[in-house]
Amino acid sequence: MFILEEPLLFKLLHSFLTEYLPHQRNCSPNTVTSYRRVLNFFLNYIAESNCMKLADITFQQFKYDTINSFVQSLDKEKGNSAVTCNHRLTCLRTFIKYVSSMEPSLTYLIGEIEKIPFKKLVKHTVNYMSESAVETMLSMPDVTTQKGIRDQFIMILLYDTGARIQEILSVRIKDIRIKGVPIITVCGKGSKIRSIPLMEQTVHQLKRYLAVYHQESHENDYLFYIMHNGKRCKMSDDNVRKLLKKYSAEARKHNPQVPETLYPHLWRHSRAMHLYQHGMDLTLISQWLGHANLETTLIYAHADTEYKRRAIQKATPANSPLAADDGQERYCIDDEIMLKKLYGLL
Repeated sequence: MFILEEPLLFKLLHSFLTEYLPHQRNCSPNTVTSYRRVLNFFLNYIAESNCMKLADITFQQFKYDTINSFVQSLDKEKGNSAVTCNHRLTCLRTFIKYVSSMEPSLTYLIGEIEKIPFKKLVKHTVNYMSESAVETMLSMPDVTTQKGIRDQFIMILLYDTGARIQEILSVRIKDIRIKGVPIITVCGKGSKIRSIPLMEQTVHQLKRYLAVYHQESHENDYLFYIMHNGKRCKMSDDNVRKLLKKYSAEARKHNPQVPETLYPHLWRHSRAMHLYQHGMDLTLISQWLGHANLETTLIYAHADTEYKRRAIQKATPANSPLAADDGQERYCIDDEIMLKKLYGLL
């Protein structure tokens, strides 16, 4: 056990994560996890950049230069999107505002962080995998091994449910029902609960996974876990990101359609897009994804220009002069800015 020379930082960190967020602001467990993750990133960045131990960090390091360089590293070194960078800056701002309210002498920190502007968001179409890329990824794990069975099922469940990674990693055995209509219950943003039906093939893969990893389990055990000091602990999204990175690198050797950067949320986008392409109504997709409003789901409609073409073709009578040109090579717009303007993205 060690004694901190400056315990105030860690004292406020603890109260922020265990009291303020969950009880005073009534944040969901997933939101608290998100804040904890960002604060860990920031503290690790300070320690590595200054060659210092975590226990030696104080609020003196919470200066403009440090915070700004951290945000810039997210973009340039980590490759985070503007949305992700802004989210992490928001988390730090929230923490610093809490700190200043608890310790007035630290109010000056608000001025330090508010000097840092949010990154400008550029409208773009949603990224998603082709169905061919999904099939290739699912074929990568060696299912003759326990680890391969687990890794493949994680990808299957991410795709079949379209759930967010934290929703999946928070699932416990009690949240799954196989009898009758198979469903999995997840807790989404704002602690909103929703039940998602499971496909028959997914249920088959689920039973295989449970036979290997949950031969003796309690209903409160996490579906996906890691062993730590002989105990089953909740798997982190970092574990999932690492396995996706490994399999995607191998999958690209077999299928160039597999994206170079494959992150957990891409499974959610891909599933939603494929359902839309196969005719599922946007309203149903919105409810299925757990979106707060339909407008969020419209990104899939804007992204799929080919779906629009097929819809127009279907609505065009066979004897129409317009139908005669359908087999000819279609006009292609190479100018991305013009394409976005045409589809209302600019």
